[in-house]
Amino acid sequence: MSTRRADGEGTKPYKRKDGRWQITASTTATTTGRPVRKSFTGKTAAEARAKHRAWKKNLDNGLLENPEKTTLATWINHWLETIAKNEVSDRSWRDYKQQLGRWVLTQPVAGQELHKVTALHIERVLQNMREAGRSESTVLKVYRVLSKCLKDAVHRDLIPRNPIERIKPPRPAAFEPTVMTPAQAKALISTLRFNDQWGPSFTVALALGLRQGERLGLCWDDVNLDEGLLYVRRSLAARTWWRVHHEKP
Repeated sequence: MSTRRADGEGTKPYKRKDGRWQITASTTATTTGRPVRKSFTGKTAAEARAKHRAWKKNLDNGLLENPEKTTLATWINHWLETIAKNEVSDRSWRDYKQQLGRWVLTQPVAGQELHKVTALHIERVLQNMREAGRSESTVLKVYRVLSKCLKDAVHRDLIPRNPIERIKPPRPAAFEPTVMTPAQAKALISTLRFNDQWGPSFTVALALGLRQGERLGLCWDDVNLDEGLLYVRRSLAARTWWRVHHEKP
């Protein structure tokens, strides 16, 4: 009496007319839920079995077969628009899009099927940045964004593991900021006293250590002269024309 084969188990190897050996298997473990049928061929039955076992191992590890052939570029664009946009600030989102667009989506690996992206592919992306003269700090930024992007793919069962985890994070040189001396700060404040347009703004920023966006975001309703209080409630950030005119209300 015949029994039904388990999901992904496959047929016994059989020899085709062209002399090659083949195993055929079906699975419902797909990204769309639709069953797919796969064929594994080799010069010998053992070679066909090895290919089938590797595929079955990926399924057992949680990798979903993808009938839509999702590429790295397809996933990055989906991640940016559907996931990252709802989790980070507008400024961070624009930075993610710029970095991935410039250093990943322009590379050959962008057309690679997502589950076939390896640590070697990512190392090539990072090395291209170095060869283009980018600092290790910039390389680390792309490493972290791409790592988060691929980590979310793992959480959605699109890939069994994050290939970037096999690569050590870049190590940027220690940052040594240039800081004003007290004498320089006093000289700047003294000069700003005569500038009605920018003097108050820069004096407050220098005194409180405000970021550029926080300084530019200050309004009169943030100032309480009677109690001597200033509230930092917002930060001004540049927004591209495309985002302003295409963003949903």
